[in-house]
Formats: sequence, C-alpha cells, structure tokens
Amino acid sequence: MSTRHSDAQSFSPVRTGRLMMVAAVVSLLVLFSCRSQQSGGAAASEEQMLRDKIATLTRQDQILSADYSLAKGPTPYISLDYSNRKIELKVHGHPLRSFGIARIQRSGGAPALAEVWTKVEIKPLQDTTRQKVVPGSGEATTASTAAKAPWGPRSMPSDYDVICKANLVLEIRALPAESRSRFARWFVGGYRRFSDWTREVFGRRNVGFHEVIEVWMSEDDAQLLFWSLPKQFGILLVNVS
Repeated sequence: MSTRHSDAQSFSPVRTGRLMMVAAVVSLLVLFSCRSQQSGGAAASEEQMLRDKIATLTRQDQILSADYSLAKGPTPYISLDYSNRKIELKVHGHPLRSFGIARIQRSGGAPALAEVWTKVEIKPLQDTTRQKVVPGSGEATTASTAAKAPWGPRSMPSDYDVICKANLVLEIRALPAESRSRFARWFVGGYRRFSDWTREVFGRRNVGFHEVIEVWMSEDDAQLLFWSLPKQFGILLVNVS
C-alpha cells in the first residue's frame, strides 16, 4: 500500500464526512431548484425547509473543512468545542482523549463557527520542580524519589498560557482537584481566581493579545492536557450554537 493511500485512509472520518456533506448539499440544491418552480403554500413551506437544511449542511461543511486542515497532517491537535464544553486531543480526526470544561469565556465577542489557531509556545504561570536522582545517592534515595512520581501528569503545571500566532492566546486555568477536601477546594479555587483577577487588573496578562480565550477545567485535566500536548500542534475552535 502506498504512503499516500495509507494517509488518506488514516484521516478518512473527516474526509469522508466532507465528501458526504458536499454530495448532500448538491442534492438539496437540485431539489430546491425543482421546488422553487412550483407555487402555493405547501411549496413555500417545503422551500423554507430546504433552505434551512442547506444552511445547516453548509455550517457543518465549514467545521469539517477546518477540522480537515489539521486532520490531514501527522501531528496531533486539540479541538475546543464551545457548545459541548470539552477539549479533545485528536489525530487524523480521531479523538484520543477528552477533557471537560467547567467555564469558558472569550474577549472580543462571540467566537466564529470554526477557526484554526497555531501554537507558538506554552508559558506556565508557575515553576514546576521535579525530583531528580543524583548519581551515588544510594538505593534508598532512588526508591524514595521514584515513589514521588517525578514524571507524569501530576508533575505538570496546572495553569498555563498557550500563545498562538496572530497575537492569540488560549489560557488554561485549573480548579482544585476533587480529591481535596471541600474547604481546600474552596480556598485554592478562590486563591487562583483572585490571582487571575489581579493579573488582569494590574496589566500582567493579555498585553498585546488580539484575542484571549480563558478555559477553566479540573486540576487533573489541566495537568493531563499539558502532559499530552505535542511539541507543535494546532487548535480547532468550534462553536455550533
């Protein structure tokens, strides 16, 4: 099997969806052309239904087209769904992991139906310290360090900014993990919201950014998302509401 054919099969869900969408739109346009030549109330009602279906399929095709622009490449990417409040890590159109969104807001008004951002760099808001094994420290020290899980999602930052091209930024903010006590969740959540508010008030964030999306999710999901992100990736933003 050729590489080109293999690649085509790998992102077939998005590509096939686009082809089916185009075929459906063409069929409805032909049907609409036939119905428009008729007269009467029933014909007018049917004509409006066809218009609505064509508009819906056109919107879906725009989303699939944006998804296809990322799915056709070999690099994983993330899809942010405003309506369903979730972020998915995808490759070739296939979702690998899904992360729930507790709260989301965007500067500059309502988001577009579908758009693509390109990541430039990621800036954690806090420094993360990882346990290191020093040569010659002995088996006991090595075992103790290994027991603290020096690598993995729990060692990742929970609050970070994904800086993208064209002065765009996706801000990931974490809510306290469910494993904490109710008081700890209240205290940590309040502190993080207050810190985020002070950064905004005193101008230490959003400086020079054309568009900002702030996403709040659980601490575990925020860390797992950071741990799962590839070195280079795109962001698909979808709003079907």
